[in-house]
Amino acid sequence: QVAGMGNSADGNYIALYNVGANSLIQYNVIRKTGYSGIDFRGSGISVLNNVVDTFCNVKDDGAGIYTFTGTSTTTYAMRTVDQNIVLNGGGASAGTNTTNSDAFGIYMDDNSSEVTITNNTVADCGGAGLFLNAAHNLVVQNNTIYNCVTTGSNGQLLHISTGAATTGVVKNITLTGNKII
Repeated sequence: QVAGMGNSADGNYIALYNVGANSLIQYNVIRKTGYSGIDFRGSGISVLNNVVDTFCNVKDDGAGIYTFTGTSTTTYAMRTVDQNIVLNGGGASAGTNTTNSDAFGIYMDDNSSEVTITNNTVADCGGAGLFLNAAHNLVVQNNTIYNCVTTGSNGQLLHISTGAATTGVVKNITLTGNKII
């Protein structure tokens, strides 16, 4: 694998891509994936007890655990990201026009909502350990985030609405009991 090479479209280099309702993603060990480790879309999805180690080595702007809603009129519900370990999001700055790494630990992207993110450990990512981009109606509690933003910027936990976000109003976020080191 050479950083920056390969297809640029979404859906490439993802280790586990789950699109559909009522799914359980549990007890997986994902090591050395070119883009996101786990990407999920739909209602009734539980992402539990997984290890994602070394991701975003070919493509940037991904995560160990990722979801996206965008302009979809569908509202997803009952989604859980709990007791996962996410490590070593390297990033692929060599294949981009930036010098920073956009490899995030857990990334709730563009209009993501109705997710409970609890009891996860995220460490050693080039970008933020937890990135909530134009997300709403989330519960984020009892997570441990450390040594992230190793090559990027914006903090260990980043909660914003970027200009790139097409929808989503930042609102109804509960952040409690998180340890950010």
